[in-house]
Parts: sequence; C-alpha cells; structure tokens
Amino acid sequence: MTDPGRDRPAPEPVALLSGRVNEYIDIWERAASRLVRTEYHAEDFLDDWFTLWGKWMRDLTATAALTWRASGADAKSTSGEGHESDAG
Repeated sequence: MTDPGRDRPAPEPVALLSGRVNEYIDIWERAASRLVRTEYHAEDFLDDWFTLWGKWMRDLTATAALTWRASGADAKSTSGEGHESDAG
C-alpha cells in the first residue's frame, strides 16, 4: 500500500493506530508522573489539554477522511464504473 502521489509506503493501519494510542499514553504518563511529584501546575494542565485536543481533532479529521474515501470507493465499485455494458 502506498500513499497516492508519494514514493514512500503508507503506514499499515495497525501500526498507525498503535502509534497514535502511544502518543496519548505518553501524554497521560508524563502528566501523571508530574502530578505524583507535585510538579504539575495550571499551565501544564493547559498545555496537556490543548495537546490532547489537537491530537483528537487530527484523529477525528483523519477518521472522517478515511470514511469519506472508503464510501467513495464503495460507491464506485457498486455503480459499475469501469465495467462494459451488456447492452449491444
């Protein structure tokens, strides 16, 4: 599987999902360790909140794009595009 218009292979869905989950876990673990050491402050909360919000929006947008692309591919395969007509 390759990205359209690029020479490098596209990341596999499982690897991509695993990487995204690890990003969320890293944020959580950093915040938890600072909280335990009583080094967690209001600005840290804001930084973590906006980081999580940005990652969530990125993933929501990617999910919407993948869903849109998949529904377009399904519509093309069921509409008969690219198939010869039997009439004739």
